[in-house]
Amino acid sequence: MKNINERNNFVFEFRPVTELFEEQVKLHPEKCAVVSGKESFTYVQLNERANRIANALVEKGVRRETIVGVVLERCCDFYAVRQGILKAGGAFAVATPDYPDDRIRYIFEDSGAPFIITTKEIAEERRELFAKLPCTVLLIEELLENENTENPQVKIGEHDLCYCIYTSGSTGKPKGVLIEHINLANFVNPDSKNAETYGYVSRGSVSLSMAAMTFDVSVLEEFLPLTNGMTAVIASDEEILNPLMLGELIVRNKVDIMTTTPTYLSNMIDLPQLEKAVSQIKVFDVGAEAFPPALYDKIRRVNPDAYIMNGYGPTETTISCTMKVITDSRNITIGTPNGNVKVYIVDKENKILPDGETGELVIAGLGVGRGYMNLPEKTAEAVFIDSQRRESL
Repeated sequence: MKNINERNNFVFEFRPVTELFEEQVKLHPEKCAVVSGKESFTYVQLNERANRIANALVEKGVRRETIVGVVLERCCDFYAVRQGILKAGGAFAVATPDYPDDRIRYIFEDSGAPFIITTKEIAEERRELFAKLPCTVLLIEELLENENTENPQVKIGEHDLCYCIYTSGSTGKPKGVLIEHINLANFVNPDSKNAETYGYVSRGSVSLSMAAMTFDVSVLEEFLPLTNGMTAVIASDEEILNPLMLGELIVRNKVDIMTTTPTYLSNMIDLPQLEKAVSQIKVFDVGAEAFPPALYDKIRRVNPDAYIMNGYGPTETTISCTMKVITDSRNITIGTPNGNVKVYIVDKENKILPDGETGELVIAGLGVGRGYMNLPEKTAEAVFIDSQRRESL
């Protein structure tokens, strides 16, 4: 593994994703940045809306390490809001409007979010819940009335908090995973040694966004396109649940990049009506489940030239940490580390094991986030290794 780890290192000057997005605004001002339903924004339009939100948040006191909650339906302004929060120096934490009261309350109380951004409609529907939360509810309709459309001059540091994503909580209460700006900036970098990102951004131009906005894959679907001059197409809940509608969305918007699970992709391919949509996709970024060998043959049957990536990574390692390009159905693994990420197989004493031995997977490098919200013991003992021990690997 040492040789593999040495091959994927690259040096880059840290620039937060907000600056990377603003650079694309200058390069492609009138290019479509995001589409959702009948609505779409160019890069300039999306940036102006994000700036209105950001400048309004700065005026309300949002600073570095300020977590701002988001409760919105899937729409173009979802991206404007998350971009705006980061531009203001804050970090985002997301809950969906259909979450039960207890889950929403837990997320925003645990994260200490002083503000929640939502719509007038959702604020009215969840009025009783929001009234009980120690947060100020900000309406997106009012934030967008801010007249300042200039990029905020907020300095963002490498280790400033970028976002907090709450896990499913299947093993108990949900844990808030803290990801810093350096983690996300490294992930979206299109350097050829950053194989998954390079494979994603170099082979297509229009990507599909269908992950739940509460999942870290939604961060990939937003920030990879917007920091690399591409177009993101946000599928509605109805389109995600109806593969035929999703197929129409793909064809209509000329989508050629798709991030999905093996199960969902397999079900799509099984429908003859979706053959045109699937054959249009140039890049499949597949993950979250084991990649079944039969899926490779299925994809090749309808799309012989597709670039198929099998990604792996827990939320704690910034979306994905390893990737393998799948070229046959016999040798399917999680591949090699992404750029500036290192992986090791170790024994109980944290000693690196030779090839072929079974042990525990240790992930290190710029992909590893800060830790867990309000769980210092869990951060220090259960998952995250301190810097001194990390250097010894």
